[in-house]
Formats: sequence, structure tokens, C-alpha cells
Amino acid sequence: MSCLALIALAVGWNLATQGRVAARADVRVAFAEMDLDNNGVITRQEHAEFMKTNDEDMEEVLPGGKLPAACEADLAGAMDDPIANFAGFDANDNGEIVYTELLDAFIRMHTEAFKRYDIDANGFLNRNEFTAGLAGDGIDLGKECEEALTALAPLDDEPDFDEEVKVAFAILDENRDRKITLPEFLNNQPPFGLQF
Repeated sequence: MSCLALIALAVGWNLATQGRVAARADVRVAFAEMDLDNNGVITRQEHAEFMKTNDEDMEEVLPGGKLPAACEADLAGAMDDPIANFAGFDANDNGEIVYTELLDAFIRMHTEAFKRYDIDANGFLNRNEFTAGLAGDGIDLGKECEEALTALAPLDDEPDFDEEVKVAFAILDENRDRKITLPEFLNNQPPFGLQF
């Protein structure tokens, strides 16, 4: 093997490893935030307390922490946050979540998203599939709900979807080959909540 080939392999391995390390570090941080007594397991009580804290954070975004009535029908299924489902993480159903269960849930959730996005099932996402996948994962709000949310928290600038897709695609495409593989997709995802 040539010297250049060895250097290319080393650099490629290093970049991929850094992505995996960063993604797992984010999951470890999420786990630490939920493990309130820092004993290495998340109990149902700790999970409930964590979710209560998240609800309190919502109060900072929306007055009273509640969505407008006009949005209830539009958002009924969309607000089922996977992190809110304790049973979805407790794989062995023992009433506790350990780090590996949370990591497995992270991998499972993002792998399912990748497969939904991979329209032609060829094992990678091109820019069109990625864009369509993100657009398909969006929430369709009715006019009344949009007006109610805008009245509560008007946007200074409308986000530019195309620019956000461009940036997200660049973050995920580690080797810049204009396609995203499943490992690239998993390596560069925030753990839960915000997603690409």
C-alpha cells in the first residue's frame, strides 16, 4: 500500500471516528441530564422530572407553556416526542434506562429516519432525497394555527429552508462526495430533539 493511501485511510478513519465520538458524547450528555442522581440509570421518576423541566422550558417560549387551542388538532400526533416515551427507551422493561438503551434508541430513531429519506433504497441520500425527507418530516399547520403562533411569537426573519438544507447536508456529508451514508447520518446527528 502506498504512503498516500495509508495517509488517506488514516485521515478518513480519524474524521469518521471524530463524528462517532461526537455523536456518542452528545448522547452521553443527554443521558447525564436525565440521570438526576448520577447513579448510571434513569428511573421513571427521573424521566418524569426531566420531562417536567422540559415543560417549564416551553413556558419560556409560549406564554403559559401551552399551545393555542387553534393548534391542538394540527399538532395532536406531532407533539409525541420520542424522548417523552419512557417505555421506548427501557428495552428490557425493568423500569430503568441505562446508557446503552438510550444509545440504541438514538441509533434506531435516526436509522428509521434515514430509511424513510432513502427513497430509492440504495443506501445513501442524495441532496434531493435529503431535502424531500426533511420537508416530509415537517408539520403541516393550518392557517388558524400559524396565525395564532405568529401572534404569540412573531418571527423577525423567516428561516431559509434551502439554506438550512445546504448547511445540514454539508455537516452530514463527511467525505464531501455529495451523498450521505447511514454512518455519516448517525455520526453527525444531535441526540434527540433537534434533528437533520
